Amino acid sequence: MVGIEKRLEDHKTVSSRLLADYPAEITAPVKEKMESLTAAWSETNKKVVDRESSLVNSVQFHQFIYDCQEYQAWLLNMDKKLKSVEVPTSAAEADVLLSLHKERRTELNTRQEQFKGLKATGDSLVAEGHAEAEKIGAEIEKTTEIQENVGHSWEQAKLLLIQGNQLHAFKQQNQLALSWLEEKEAVLNNDDIGDSLAAVEALIRKHEGFVNTFEKQSSVMADLMKRGEELINNDHNEADKIKEYLDNAQSRLAEAREKCVSRHATLAASTKLQQFLRKTFDLKAWVKEKTKVALDESYLDLSNLVNKIQKHTSFEAEISANRARLTAVQEEGELMCQHNHFASQEIVSQLEDLDSEWSHLVETSAIKRTRLAEANSALVYFHSIDEFEGWLEGVESALESSDHGKDHSAASKLLKKLISVEQDVSKKKETLKSLGEQSTKFTASKHFMSAEMESRYTGLQTRFEALHEPLQIRRDNLYDSQQLHSFNREVADESFWVEEKLPLASSDQLGHSTSEVQALQQKHDLLEADIKTHEKIMTSLESKAEQMLRGDHFAAESIRTTVANLKANYGQLKDLAGLRRQRLVDAAEAQLFYQKLNEVVDWIKEKDPILKVKDVPNDKDSVQVYLKKMTDILTEMEMVNKKVETLKVSSQKMVDRSHYDENNIKTRMSDLAELHENFRSLLLEQKQSLTDQMEVIEFINEAEDVTEWIDASMMTAASEDYGKDVGHVEILIKSFNTFIISIEEYQEKYKSVVGMGQQLLTAGNVHHEMASAKLTELDQLWEDLRELSLARQEALSGAKQVHVFDKNADETIMWIGEKEALFLSEDLGQDLETIQSLLDRQEGFQRDLAAIQGQVKNVETEAEVLCELFPDASAHVQSKVEATRGALTELVSLATGWEMKLKQNQIIQRYFDDYRELMAWSSEVLAKMTSPDLAADLAGAQTLITRHKEIKAEMDSRADSFTRFKTNGENLIQDGHFMAAEIAEKIAALTTRKEKMYESWELRKELYCQHLDYLVWARDVSTLESWISSREPTVRDATLGESIDEVEKLLKLQRDFEGTVVAQENKLEGVNRITLIEQNFTALREKEENERREEAARKEKERLDAIKKKELARINNERRRENERRRTQEIRFNKEDFDQMRMMGGATNSNSSDTHNNSEDASPFSKQESIRLDGKKQLHKRIPSFTTRRQTQSFRRHTKNVRGMENLPPVEIDGYLERKQELQAGGKRATIRSWKSYYTVLCGQLLCFFRDQEDFVQSKASSSPIMIHQAGIEAADDYTKKSFVFRVHSPDGAEYLFATPNQETQQEWVKKLKFHAGLPPSQQLRSYNSLVENGGDAENTETENAERADRNSSSSIHSGTGSPRAQLLSSSPPLPESQPPPPHARGSSTLPAGAAGRYGNGAREGYGVQGTKELLSKKAGSREGIAVLESGVLVDPLLQRKYPLLDEETAAAAGGTARRSQGSQDGYSDTTDTVSVTSSKEKKGSVLRRFLGGKKS
Repeated sequence: MVGIEKRLEDHKTVSSRLLADYPAEITAPVKEKMESLTAAWSETNKKVVDRESSLVNSVQFHQFIYDCQEYQAWLLNMDKKLKSVEVPTSAAEADVLLSLHKERRTELNTRQEQFKGLKATGDSLVAEGHAEAEKIGAEIEKTTEIQENVGHSWEQAKLLLIQGNQLHAFKQQNQLALSWLEEKEAVLNNDDIGDSLAAVEALIRKHEGFVNTFEKQSSVMADLMKRGEELINNDHNEADKIKEYLDNAQSRLAEAREKCVSRHATLAASTKLQQFLRKTFDLKAWVKEKTKVALDESYLDLSNLVNKIQKHTSFEAEISANRARLTAVQEEGELMCQHNHFASQEIVSQLEDLDSEWSHLVETSAIKRTRLAEANSALVYFHSIDEFEGWLEGVESALESSDHGKDHSAASKLLKKLISVEQDVSKKKETLKSLGEQSTKFTASKHFMSAEMESRYTGLQTRFEALHEPLQIRRDNLYDSQQLHSFNREVADESFWVEEKLPLASSDQLGHSTSEVQALQQKHDLLEADIKTHEKIMTSLESKAEQMLRGDHFAAESIRTTVANLKANYGQLKDLAGLRRQRLVDAAEAQLFYQKLNEVVDWIKEKDPILKVKDVPNDKDSVQVYLKKMTDILTEMEMVNKKVETLKVSSQKMVDRSHYDENNIKTRMSDLAELHENFRSLLLEQKQSLTDQMEVIEFINEAEDVTEWIDASMMTAASEDYGKDVGHVEILIKSFNTFIISIEEYQEKYKSVVGMGQQLLTAGNVHHEMASAKLTELDQLWEDLRELSLARQEALSGAKQVHVFDKNADETIMWIGEKEALFLSEDLGQDLETIQSLLDRQEGFQRDLAAIQGQVKNVETEAEVLCELFPDASAHVQSKVEATRGALTELVSLATGWEMKLKQNQIIQRYFDDYRELMAWSSEVLAKMTSPDLAADLAGAQTLITRHKEIKAEMDSRADSFTRFKTNGENLIQDGHFMAAEIAEKIAALTTRKEKMYESWELRKELYCQHLDYLVWARDVSTLESWISSREPTVRDATLGESIDEVEKLLKLQRDFEGTVVAQENKLEGVNRITLIEQNFTALREKEENERREEAARKEKERLDAIKKKELARINNERRRENERRRTQEIRFNKEDFDQMRMMGGATNSNSSDTHNNSEDASPFSKQESIRLDGKKQLHKRIPSFTTRRQTQSFRRHTKNVRGMENLPPVEIDGYLERKQELQAGGKRATIRSWKSYYTVLCGQLLCFFRDQEDFVQSKASSSPIMIHQAGIEAADDYTKKSFVFRVHSPDGAEYLFATPNQETQQEWVKKLKFHAGLPPSQQLRSYNSLVENGGDAENTETENAERADRNSSSSIHSGTGSPRAQLLSSSPPLPESQPPPPHARGSSTLPAGAAGRYGNGAREGYGVQGTKELLSKKAGSREGIAVLESGVLVDPLLQRKYPLLDEETAAAAGGTARRSQGSQDGYSDTTDTVSVTSSKEKKGSVLRRFLGGKKS
């Protein structure tokens, strides 16, 4: 039909073109043909339509039946599929099945349109009255019924799939809940209970945070329970299984909660355990520290032993005070064990260890107490040893003395003193025996210092026994010196007599008359009688000389020479007397009688001037000389008496014979008798006066000895030395008690001297006024001594009380200082545990503080009593009280500040712990938040989101902590906390961290939601792809059907597929969207990585800050320990006083500034600094000195001239040197030649020796000084037994060796000694450093000084050559020397240089008659020092003291000095009164040097 219609249309087109192209007449047939053809086509079409209509109805019926059957088959197939659906085995399978089930719903919905079309077609066919209407209706009903059955099957399958999906979702939720619960259980199963209190507290805080988080996150379990109950209530087909899941989860949740409670209880018990262990460890540390103190062998050092004993008593009191701590710890441990603490065994072990260590501490303390008591007894013993050694050194020093007396009296006194020393040595034997017994007792009692005691005693005994030889040597030397002086005095007397008689024997006068001759003969008879009388004396002197020579006397040569000279002079006298007698016999005849009377008168007149001498010097030797003269006159008086009697007889005979000159004879005889009687009475009176004077002199000498002893004792009694401490004052008290005993013992001597004086007064001695004055003075001195001694004894007793108070105050201050040292550290603890330990120690300190305050009150009470008893010591006592109060106030202030800082530090540490905990928690949360990767599937993503919500719940649970932290920090800042800046920094950091945490959570949440969306998209894409993949075979199927039925069937399937595709288009829209999740995720990861790096940097910074804090704490602790060590050091020498002494001494000369600078440079203390424990320099508040002595008149009299420190001499160089004396004065070997150590000081030209610096400050010389003027100093390189030795040759022939520690010191000593030895005495205080600084040469200066001395000597010799006295006495025979010669005269002459110059003809000043007179008239004794006047200051070189003079005294002293200087220029220089004695047999010698003056070659 289509082809026909197309051909018809072609015909129409052709006909139309023909009709149009050609005229009508031509085209009429065409038109007709076309009309007929059109009519025929219309009829045909009508028939076709009718046929088609009938066929369509038939087709419709059959097609409807076919479609219904086909639809029914599809429905049945679908129903079969729906009924074959099973319960899904997983959530994914459930999702797939549900998705497939929804597709089937879509297919059903698509087929529903087809069913509606079929039903409409069937209804229209029925309505049109189709022939098969009944069949059509039956098919519609059948199809409807099948469709309803398929819908019901779909709903049942849907319910099955939904419940399966719900079950799997519930299982997944249950799995998540159980995972959360397992995570919490894993935390609860942690058995870490902490190994410290801070760790336990951190665990408790962590557990509390865990509990809060647990409760917050328990909503997961609540949601699970709620979901499960909903499923059960909705009659889920697996309700029993769901209930089983719920029961299991609920039981595990309850078990987890029980574990929370149990762990909290366990941590609480662990807290108690750690607190107990901390107390135990603190107590153990305290016990170990105290045990270390108790094990300290400080008792081996006997210095400050009383303080150590008192300190140990305080130490034991502290141990007793802390016994309560031990009891409290033990009770706490036992209570914990009674409550079945989980660590009971450890608690018991700790208690046993603590008890053991405590017992060890108590035992060690008891042992130390015993050792200290033994050390105290050893100290007392050593004090006795030291006292004995001091006495022994004094004896040895006395035995080393080279003074053997200048005259017989001095030698006798020295011999008496030696006898007294020997008596003391005898008395000391008992003391030594007592010391030996004590040493034996100590050895028997196993004293820990018994070996040292025995060694000291052995050395002491050896030294004591070694005294016998020096004593014997000293005795022999003194006896020889006494013998020599006695012999020299008798020789001097005889020489004086010989010189007196020589003019008579050598007279050329023979008389001019018989009477004159007879008178001369009689006078000569008297001379010969006198010579005969003195012959016995000469024989006695020769006998003495022979005896001394046989005794190998050290002055044998001098004695031999003296005796020879005396014998020669005596022989000359006898020869001259014999010659004169021979001459007078020749002239005797003319002059006999009348001259006898005149002879007697002349003799009386001759002797009368001698009797009228009234100014006899008040010394024993002079009086003895005059007594000798009186004896000689009395001897001559006997012959004169006979002559007078003869004259009386002759005159009487002449009168009886009535001589023409009777009256004249009577008158002359009467005058002679009267003159004779007057002369006789005057002679007796003079003799009695001299006898009385001799007795008074002997009394005065004895009184002077007593006075000297009293003066020496007065220095001890008037001493203001009250000791440095209790031990020292006890030694002083013991020594003073010995001194009191010596006073009592000396009282017998005093009484004997007083008795001697009383006898003089009773006997009516002519010098009774002198004796009475001396007695009064002696009585006054004795009373003063007794008064001073009593006052000194009382003062020492009071000083002991003050020192005991000082000791208590110092111990209290030391105790306070020890406690104060605890608060000087800047270490306030780096953690809460350390801070808590410090706070516990602070509580212990409060207990100690109460004891300290009680001790301070005791000190104050004692101070009040002392101030009432000793007002003069009140300033000292009050200063100590103020120092104690100040120390206590400072301690309380430090303790309060320390406790406040500790509490603030505790608060801030807790605050910082919260900060660190929150930061750690936030770091952990961030780590949890950022650690997981994105999930691989949708379920994992949902799980991540769930866990992320749990993290949010945990963050919300800690939000209050962040808020509380901020609030507390702001409160601390408002309160002005000292770490406000750090607190603000922490708040800012934590706030920033919180913001970052929530920001990260939001970012993660967004990321997880995006990822979940992505996974949903991926799932939809995957589902769509799966659907497309499953549909691709249909699309790609090339089958088009081989028949209309197949084609129609394929068309129906295509229409169903297209409907399914249309249904899937909604899914395609959800899939077809753009996501940037990967890009966002990468950016987030970079941001998180940056945050991790910042966090690592922050942690590193915190770690470095912590290290810096620990290092700072370590440095502060080291400084504190160093400061404690410096504070406990003892300084035995007052450096300020020593420097002040140097400065005051250096101000006495023009170079004071140089000397002072030099002294400062040389001082070993000049560079030391005083450092307080807190690092701040504070001035030392000096405690004023005190006195407890009553201010009596005797004390004022005997202490007014005591010099102060400002009068100490300038020091050129000082230091410790070892000294050995090789030779004594005169060049003889020294008695004691051992090495001894002295603190040696060079003051001008005096080399002085002291025990130590303190003795130098107090002017307590240990040995006599050495005058180095013109001395020889050289390095002793030939001495090999010691290194760095130099030698000193003193001017008197003595030789000393000095050992220095090093070569530099040796060179410095040699240079300075040489410099001062070469200076003239007037420049002896010149400083060596000033010369060096001014560019001078010490060697040239020494040479110039030597040349100057030689010029002075030469001028002295020249000036003394023509002395009139020398010429007058040039004929006098020589006598022995009485002083050693100056050093420059040695080896060339036995005379002093000045004497050799003055007496060029052999006469010497100081020798012969005049010399004897000068010797006898010399008043200065050996006890007197040589005073030198310098600038109005009298300097005693022996005592190194300076005494300022008044104007008159200065002038007198200057005159005396000028006279002595003139005497020195005359050649006689007495530079020292010390004479050394030894012998060729090491016991006799220097007296020979005094009389011979030369060093034997």
